[in-house]
Amino acid sequence: MKEHVTKGKHGAQIRSSIQGGGQYSDRKALVLKNAEGFYVRCYDNKDLVKRVDVYKHTERYAEDVAENYVLGILNP
Repeated sequence: MKEHVTKGKHGAQIRSSIQGGGQYSDRKALVLKNAEGFYVRCYDNKDLVKRVDVYKHTERYAEDVAENYVLGILNP
């Protein structure tokens, strides 16, 4: 499930939030944007397990990274 959010901290703006389902329901990924570009924060049971900087790519690319994490394709 994807949810659009606009608040962030430390100058970063949360662009979207994606929650995993089924076997990966404990996973969540946030797509954020700061002055450098987009990055993805990957969580497992509310613990940050991975940050993926995709500064040279588009927001859609960052969303794909987030989706791959919550689907179990990308692992920490």
